[in-house]
Amino acid sequence: ARHGSSIVFLGCLKMIVASTVGVAVVDIMDAFPLSILGVMLAMAGQELALTGLMLSLRNISSVGTSHTPNQSGPALMKDQIAVSLLTAVRIHSNHTLCLHL
Repeated sequence: ARHGSSIVFLGCLKMIVASTVGVAVVDIMDAFPLSILGVMLAMAGQELALTGLMLSLRNISSVGTSHTPNQSGPALMKDQIAVSLLTAVRIHSNHTLCLHL
């Protein structure tokens, strides 16, 4: 897990599983109500966001100031979090709009 090869292996394994038993999984997912799937998706997204935030907090001291010369440390992290939240809201609003059409 030092060079990222485990992530590549996991991705390849998931693609193989998806291509072989994907249709059966879709049939199983159709049996679940959309509200349960939505909660599962929200919880998975929250877990990914929390992991990303923890990695950002751990590496905040190593963030360089080459991209934004007038910001560093907490100010840079605050801007990054704001951009992430605005992106998530935009994606959610597009998804909600597509569901109503």
